[in-house]
Amino acid sequence: MDIKLAKFGFGCAGSRHIVVEQDDKLWLAFASEGAGVFMMSSDSVSAGLLEINLMHDGKSIPYTYKATESLLEITSDHGKVSMVIDSCAAALRLAGEGVALRLDSKNTDQSTTNLNTKDGAVVSMGGGRYLFAAKQGSLSFDDTWIRNRFRSTPPIVDIAQDGGKFELIAYDLPADEDIPEITKSISECANENAANFKAFCESLVPTPAEWDDVREKAAYLMWVNQRDIDGTDVILANKLRSNERDSVKLSIASLAFTCGARATDLITAAPSISPAAQASALIRLFKDGLFKKLPRKKVFELLRTLNDHVVWWTKNRTDDDPALYFYAYRYEAGTAANELFKSGAPVYSPDINTYMILACKALAKLAEYTGSKPEVTIWLDRAAAIKKSLISNLWDGEKFVGKNVYSGEAVSAEEAIALKPLALGAMLPKEISSKLAANVGDDICDPFVVLGLYRAGYEEQAKRIVTAKLNKARESGVEDTFDGAALIALAANVL
Repeated sequence: MDIKLAKFGFGCAGSRHIVVEQDDKLWLAFASEGAGVFMMSSDSVSAGLLEINLMHDGKSIPYTYKATESLLEITSDHGKVSMVIDSCAAALRLAGEGVALRLDSKNTDQSTTNLNTKDGAVVSMGGGRYLFAAKQGSLSFDDTWIRNRFRSTPPIVDIAQDGGKFELIAYDLPADEDIPEITKSISECANENAANFKAFCESLVPTPAEWDDVREKAAYLMWVNQRDIDGTDVILANKLRSNERDSVKLSIASLAFTCGARATDLITAAPSISPAAQASALIRLFKDGLFKKLPRKKVFELLRTLNDHVVWWTKNRTDDDPALYFYAYRYEAGTAANELFKSGAPVYSPDINTYMILACKALAKLAEYTGSKPEVTIWLDRAAAIKKSLISNLWDGEKFVGKNVYSGEAVSAEEAIALKPLALGAMLPKEISSKLAANVGDDICDPFVVLGLYRAGYEEQAKRIVTAKLNKARESGVEDTFDGAALIALAANVL
């Protein structure tokens, strides 16, 4: 698979190393650790990146590149450099033939610390620390301290050929950790990464063979943007720029996996109390029969996570009607929710109430599974009460709207919010779902709404929407990690 490196870069699941393309050049960076780290924080080249230069006769020379999921090859008229992630050594391996290599910080404004050691050259920037070591060839590095600038000189790492070749190792290691032994060749590392990517693809839900090319592109974004955070492998929107965990997006990602334990890790990975979007993803585990394979511990993780969310929203975001939920602040509904807050906050909203109905349905299923039969009725009654309040208060006969909690004034809601009740599927009365379905365009982004549309009986419309999305991805590429996960899940469930 041919990969372009402008947005997500070349990397590997679990590795912080990333090679990204900007301004027709390749740059070496680390995945994000938060503010002020060795990373790229926007769509333009920023401080903390090292520009990759192929050198011949002391001059930087033009090159082209070809990247797959396992190997990056940079080619010039004089020679080439191959790059691969060595997961066992926590290192990026760079092998050159016919050319030399320069890694140039381009006068970074970010505070740096540079140091020559017996093991190689160290470049530290914010939260990132590279140890460069030459396995073949000679390494030169200036670690001169410029006292009046209170930092080292901008790092430039040069590696020259030995017998027409060089090999550079860029370790991602803390200062107090021993350097691991290099035991594999570059080709062995590439083959191992290719096998790991293939295994990852096979762990995803099956999709029609005619869409294998789109599936592979979507799977790569999910694979390369995996990251271990707090002991759990999560999937990030773009690990080069952010390590933020979003409950809605992680729930979407969970839909693409056939392993219940892996899906559960994603559903429960978001650290904060948020609208209970996890419920739709949790219900999917029951629908696909994955709960039977879950360890008991994982079941109770789901139960605790969802219960905590429902309790928090019930305690803090209900008023006179205990079965109708509101947003107290704009940010709770998402930054694009402008129409919903035209009359101010707090505001009752159709999307949060949809989430809560699904959450109660999911808790009823969990209660039944764990043998808490009295709680099954409690949660089902709660879901019915919220649905009744949602329809009686926020359905105006043609569409779902928001409503100011204090004044009772009805306000329009953005399409994504107004259509959210379709995620209830067959639970929504037909006279309502039919009107909502008529307003669903092929460009809708919410996979839970599309799946709800399908389950409400609008199969052909859902198939048309999913097919249009897959065709667009085939023509233009997959541009978003979670859109890619949604495509895989939708193709598996709808087509």
